[in-house]
Amino acid sequence: MAGENISSLLNEVWAAFRRAGIRDDLHITETIAALLLEQKDVTLTKDLPRKEKTSDLDESTIRENLQQASEAAGGSGNLFDRYVLFRLSDMRPGGQFGFGLLSLRPMGGNFNERRGRHRHTICE
Repeated sequence: MAGENISSLLNEVWAAFRRAGIRDDLHITETIAALLLEQKDVTLTKDLPRKEKTSDLDESTIRENLQQASEAAGGSGNLFDRYVLFRLSDMRPGGQFGFGLLSLRPMGGNFNERRGRHRHTICE
């Protein structure tokens, strides 16, 4: 039952953010996107998702849980598309979730972020 394990791991991730005082699901999701991109050795720049920075955030445990969940989901793109995005309640028309100028769209096994003319994709 990989789905149950993934949900449990993501519940732990969300709980870690909440314990650190981060309650906005969009900020949590953007930070998760940044951490998943880092897992794929993508160097974060100002054009990519931002990570929440707070001393109370247990980032090492979050990274471990995301790594385990990514493996169970068949990759970080699958994890983000099939599990993380569906935790958001604020979906824009066309199935997009927005983070200011950043827009993430589920792409079936990968995720894209677009800002201006830049396009970054995580594919398995």
